[in-house]
Amino acid sequence: MRRSFVGKESTRNCLPLPAKTIIRALTSLIAVLPLLGGVSYAAPCVRLEGAVYNDLNRNGVLDANEPGISGARVHAGMGLDVTTNENGRYTVECAAKPDTRIVVRLDLPAPYKSTTPNPVVVRVSDEMSVLLFGAALDPMQLRLWDETFRPGSIKLTNSALADLEKVVSMLRDGRSEVEIIYAGAERNPTLVLGRIRFVEEIVSALWRAQGEHWSLRITRQWRVEEHPPSMLLREPRP
Repeated sequence: MRRSFVGKESTRNCLPLPAKTIIRALTSLIAVLPLLGGVSYAAPCVRLEGAVYNDLNRNGVLDANEPGISGARVHAGMGLDVTTNENGRYTVECAAKPDTRIVVRLDLPAPYKSTTPNPVVVRVSDEMSVLLFGAALDPMQLRLWDETFRPGSIKLTNSALADLEKVVSMLRDGRSEVEIIYAGAERNPTLVLGRIRFVEEIVSALWRAQGEHWSLRITRQWRVEEHPPSMLLREPRP
């Protein structure tokens, strides 16, 4: 019977490679992969994008003619921070793996305040998720004093009327709410309420004359304060 046998060299080639040799080969392969066209077997990422908008009517919904807010910082966790552009838009290219939940937090430029939940837990989809944040400026405070009006009348003095026109023009910076506060010493409710309503009508008329595309919300208060400063307007308190 003819016998066949394998030589020593062939036998050596069929034996398993030593463990150190295998590890060395794998390490070399990993180092070379980025040079071979960026081959990767990493899990896919979901892109998160959206916008931060000026919620002019404070309804928590992005409506027509509500502009974006630039300079807002969006934190998507794991050190993924982006800043909104001049249109208020942002993009996080690789926010998370598909079908996972992440916490997204928003840092707003002063003096904006959130009108939608912040932070928020988001379940990202397979390819792209969209998340919108709303924010608004504090109301413009308009304080009225006894000296703002002509004695015993609801009519404004000439200087107060000029100040009021300046106040309304300042609302163009994106504010959508005015808080009228009567802070004088007058105790006649009929006169005080008449003065407040008169100023409200003037503010509304000046607002409409500017041709703004959003509604102006006006609230009213009546309280007694110390003697007025020289200014009709005070910025919102922090």
